[in-house]
Amino acid sequence: MSPNNDRASRHGLRSLLVGTLLSLPLVASAQTADPAAPFLGTWSGVFTTQDHEYWGAEDLACFVGCPLSLYKGLAELFADPANDERSYFELNGQASAIDLQQFDAMLTPLGRQIQAANTSETDPKLYCQPYGYVREVTNPLPMLIQRDGEHLLIRYEEWSELRPIYMDGRAHPEHHTPTLLGHAVGRIENGVLIVETAGVTPDWYSDYTHAGHSGELTC
Repeated sequence: MSPNNDRASRHGLRSLLVGTLLSLPLVASAQTADPAAPFLGTWSGVFTTQDHEYWGAEDLACFVGCPLSLYKGLAELFADPANDERSYFELNGQASAIDLQQFDAMLTPLGRQIQAANTSETDPKLYCQPYGYVREVTNPLPMLIQRDGEHLLIRYEEWSELRPIYMDGRAHPEHHTPTLLGHAVGRIENGVLIVETAGVTPDWYSDYTHAGHSGELTC
């Protein structure tokens, strides 16, 4: 082999080795990529930024959550020039009364009993008691999702509550003492985080309806 060919061979071998070494981290990163990475971080929405360009009067009325039908009804009333001389509170009351009638039609007899028992005097938040499952997970304030080993941990700003999501494929325990946020197991399918919750304590459903749920709730 001539010196020139030998030098070319060594150069080719060196290029091959460098190219292989440079590609190894990329392969390793692809193989060890965390499928939960897209869900990690702080999550919030326009409701927590009151100077957002999309804020409207209907957003204020539904800050702590309301049915989509009420939200749309409010938006229509506020946008109608015929209502320009009517107050925000009057229009809000009109839309709410219609929506509550529709909601009442969906309640079971037990649901009406729970709703009747939920009064301003019995609301746990008035006694500095944290929210239960539904009121917490639908609250508009930010939440932080982070890794906790192989599992996920949700830190809610409202009441500073913590909610572990077990991601190791376990089932809900057969014997579980109910808690405000229940027992949650999760998995990621096709890039979607799916969380199933059971074992919650009975609690209010929403401030808006005064409705509630039993400990049989699963979500």
